[in-house]
Amino acid sequence: MSTSFQVSAVREGWFVRDGQPRPFVTADYPYYRDEPRNWGDRLTTLARTGVDAVTTYVPWRHHQPMAQRSPDLVGRTDPRRDAARFVRLAAEAGLCVVVKPGPFIHAETNYGGLPDWVSPLHDRRIEPVLDASGAPRTWSGSRCGPDGKPVDWPLPAPLCPVFDELVLSWLRAVGEQLVRPHSAPDGPIVAVQIANEGIYTDGALGLWDMDFSASALAAHHRLHAPLGDGPPSPPASGAAEIDPLRRVAWGHTQAERFAELFRRWSATVGAAVPTVVNVNPPAAEPGALDSWLARTQPWRWAGVRYGFTNWVGPVAENDESRARYVIAAKLAPGCNYEENWGFSVLYEKAFADPATCLHQTVLALACGATGYNLYTGVATSSWGSDLDRFHDRPYPDCAPISANGEETEKAATARALADYLRRHGTEWAIGRPVRSAVVGYWAPHAAAAAWNARPADRGNHGAVPACGEFLRAWHDAARMYQLDFGLWDLDDPSTDPADAVGRASGRVTGIPLVVPTWRYLPRPQQRLLASHVAEGGRLILVGEMPGFDLHGRSCLLLDDVIRSAAPDRVLHWPDPSVVDSAAVAARRVAEWAPPAARVVEGVADVYLRRCPGGVDHLAVLANADCGGTVRIETTRSHSAVLELCAGGAALVRLADGVVTDALVTGRNGHLGSSITPSVTAGGVRFTAPHGTLLNATTTTRREHVPT
Repeated sequence: MSTSFQVSAVREGWFVRDGQPRPFVTADYPYYRDEPRNWGDRLTTLARTGVDAVTTYVPWRHHQPMAQRSPDLVGRTDPRRDAARFVRLAAEAGLCVVVKPGPFIHAETNYGGLPDWVSPLHDRRIEPVLDASGAPRTWSGSRCGPDGKPVDWPLPAPLCPVFDELVLSWLRAVGEQLVRPHSAPDGPIVAVQIANEGIYTDGALGLWDMDFSASALAAHHRLHAPLGDGPPSPPASGAAEIDPLRRVAWGHTQAERFAELFRRWSATVGAAVPTVVNVNPPAAEPGALDSWLARTQPWRWAGVRYGFTNWVGPVAENDESRARYVIAAKLAPGCNYEENWGFSVLYEKAFADPATCLHQTVLALACGATGYNLYTGVATSSWGSDLDRFHDRPYPDCAPISANGEETEKAATARALADYLRRHGTEWAIGRPVRSAVVGYWAPHAAAAAWNARPADRGNHGAVPACGEFLRAWHDAARMYQLDFGLWDLDDPSTDPADAVGRASGRVTGIPLVVPTWRYLPRPQQRLLASHVAEGGRLILVGEMPGFDLHGRSCLLLDDVIRSAAPDRVLHWPDPSVVDSAAVAARRVAEWAPPAARVVEGVADVYLRRCPGGVDHLAVLANADCGGTVRIETTRSHSAVLELCAGGAALVRLADGVVTDALVTGRNGHLGSSITPSVTAGGVRFTAPHGTLLNATTTTRREHVPT
């Protein structure tokens, strides 16, 4: 058994083939929603779109509908349950496989893919997840109410011992029957995704929203016994401080809860291939970004690798969606394991057009994603009500491959992008984004600041200075000044500032570091920032000057460094206005480290990836209200001129300033924008017919033009 993409390792988030890293291109196919007789044909068609691997959830409720029977993943009880055969057919089609056994999968299945018999309504020994008010957190079950709508059922508390043992039994069966017998290098399975967007698609909830079950509070007590059993309570009227240590402790518990479950579930599957997760981007509600930063700490996950999803809306049309998506892509190296290429009816109608999908995928790659997923790549129309009784057929409604197995317009767009990365993927992975700054943040600061947004805390004295709110404002200010940036968690044990900042920025020396601050910052983190300045870096602190550790002991190391540093290397900006502070910081960074690529004509976002041998890759993205001519200049004195549609995207490869390859969107049907796409650089021009996708290797005309 062989596949066209044998993964030997994951290095700094990149999947490695034949010793070389490259973006990992995947597409989802829910075999459990299709007839088994279609699997082979659809997988073969999917392989023609250029993807490396097929991803698929493995629904617990589908493979073990009754508690009395053991899980069936090899078709003993029903050919539809023969996931092992599906994996073998993928290998025959030349595809690798990423399996996703949950235990909770969402995927528009009844009860999120959990079997009915693990519900606390079915088994009273199982605790429900509780929110701050003590009410169960729920998900749509598999039964209808009198109105024909799904009835919400309480979700099982993941740390409840009874439920925990049922989960481990399921994951052991997945490992024994499916993963270990078919894993690389002898089989096609190259990765396992555990959990889903947190535990129950809850990775973007506020810190105060979960989990208040007895088992969760007991785990919190084990971690932070001196502080009591629960999270912070609202302060008394006029209080000067809102219990900062309890706030930080509850944030730590949230992060450790995810980490513990990721680690234990991964170990139970027992895969010899990488384990990944798909964290959802931060939500838009107040406090959500702080909650997300506090909870999402991949360095805690002991080898379980970071990945993320989309589901924020069309980023070309919504600046809020764009900011949340960019931050998710920049947090850590990892793939987007769910990029919306198939759903318009269920989500946003803009995604019916391939230009919307291409724009978001290119943005993710430009911001640091190490791969992407066509979700869902294959439409299906055959499943039982026991699996999903509430969604219309086909699922999804506008996939690259239709429910009858035919390629759609999206398949051609997906193939063009995959082909570009097949030609230049290793070059892209070895290259580095050229960024003007790194935003450093301290996760305990985010954990404390998140509570400013809780309804019970709003308006109280002692609000913690902004952390996530500053990052959100910084994104907009940096975009205005055309500054690309990286992110750095100061708690990450990779404590060498040059290494950490270098990974986040693409450059090691002299990079400005921007940090939102609070009066509390322990000595190790203060030492990191001081070392950055001592080694030639520039530093901007926004907010209170740190003077204490979390126990209230004096710690002035950073203050001493700032007092002695040259004014052109360090800036402390104490203004509490978040928007103004972000604008000041971005303006100073633009003076210190001007963008390596900037738009000098037209309106677009541009990202530069610098590769060995004098090669640059440009990613250019037009907003929904823009399009037309875009002229770009780089610090290498190179320039490129593009014509692209509104909401369009482009990838351009420059070798010593000459365009050698390109992908440019010429039509966005959703926005009613159509143009003759072209790119000109270094005396070479590529053009394509009006309203088409410029693909420099196929439908494009190449000509020399005067420079």
